[in-house]
Parts: sequence; structure tokens; C-alpha cells
Amino acid sequence: DSTGGNFVMDVSGCIVTNMTFDREEVPQYAVTVLAADYGSPPKSTTGILTVIVLDANDNSPIMESSFYTATVSEIIPIGTSILRVNATDMDNGTNALVSYSIVEDTAAAFFVVNKSSGVLHAANLSLYEQQHFYQFHILAQDGGVPPLNATALIHIFSTDYNVHPPVFGQSSYSAELRENLAPG
Repeated sequence: DSTGGNFVMDVSGCIVTNMTFDREEVPQYAVTVLAADYGSPPKSTTGILTVIVLDANDNSPIMESSFYTATVSEIIPIGTSILRVNATDMDNGTNALVSYSIVEDTAAAFFVVNKSSGVLHAANLSLYEQQHFYQFHILAQDGGVPPLNATALIHIFSTDYNVHPPVFGQSSYSAELRENLAPG
């Protein structure tokens, strides 16, 4: 056959595989089949059999980076994009569809990740008032059965924004100084 011995024809005329296939390496094969009779003179013809290799969920998503970090102001508006995680999957079709989620429930009170785009958004107005540093994981999971996944570590630093003006403890103050007092 023209596929390097990947297919063979048994004695009954059935074409059988002679190897294990990997769609990511070769997604399809064109097998030339020769049919010949034993007539006199012998006659023959050829045909092309196209073999399409179906996808198995044999590849996990791969994160673009295993670690993402961002610094945001404590007064970041709800819904503001903070960063985007990205994962790719070498599989095909549903097996390659990647969805994203936050692993730790504690982070979900402050952040939300778009399931399809991987964009992380602020979900709470007072990040800095709660804490100055957030650490959590985002999971990238493919659509295969069973699903395969990968994670990335996220670090978000929240910077203080001076939202509270200084306040005097009373409405007026007074002080008395002696005349001719030395400086200091």
C-alpha cells in the first residue's frame, strides 16, 4: 500500500490496520487499493480508500503559562478585566474545547473567570480592604470524556487607594507658647 505498510489486506479481501494511529500526527490516509482478476488477459483497477483517523481525548490542555500575576487598585470596578489565562488542546472537536474555572471557593468571592475566554474579572469592590494578596488556581478543562485538565497559579496584588481623607479628632485646637521660647 502507499501508506508505508500501515494497512494490509487479509486473504478475505478485508483491509486491516497494521499499527496504532495518532490523529495529531497523521489525521487521514489515502490507501490505494488494487483489484485484479485471474482472467486471460488479467484485468485490474485501482481505487483510493480515504481513512480518517477519529480523535481520542489523549491530550490534556496546555496552559500558556503556569503562573500569572497582576496588580490592581483596591477600587477596581466590578467586572474589570484583570488578566487572561490561555490553554490550548492538541485534540480535535469537543475534546479540544477548553473551559476555565476558579479552583478555590474563597477566591470566587473576589474574582470570576469567563468560562470560554479565560478572562479574569473583579467581582468585589473592596479588594484591598479584605486582603492585600490573593493566591488561587484556575483550571483549564477540555470537553473530552473523561475530561483532562491543567492548572495555572494566579497571584493578584491589591494596592491601597487613599479613599479616606484625614480627619481631625475635634473641630478646633489651641496651644499656648511662652514668649522668647527657644526654637525646637
